[in-house]
Amino acid sequence: MKQVLKIIILLLIVGGIYFYKEPIAKFLTEHVNTEKKVSDTLIHNQYFENKNYQYVSVTENFTPKDQKDLINIFYTVLNAGMTEFTFYCDESYKDCVKDADTISSN
Repeated sequence: MKQVLKIIILLLIVGGIYFYKEPIAKFLTEHVNTEKKVSDTLIHNQYFENKNYQYVSVTENFTPKDQKDLINIFYTVLNAGMTEFTFYCDESYKDCVKDADTISSN
């Protein structure tokens, strides 16, 4: 009888996790993973040029507050020759993810 009760409880737990996986995942990412890892150290390849232009410039600010900051981050990372880079948007920049998708798809 105890085995059957354990199996039923286990199935209820697994079923609950399955049906509520999105809210559980959202909760865990918001509350458990509080450390923001920013790749603020650029590793330059041999072709890096420290040149600024009218439209884009090399930046050391990796927390964009507007689209201009975002474009400068993309330029800096691509100019450095990096294939992966992590940055976090400023909380006041509401369209950051949408703008990043738009810029990176062109």
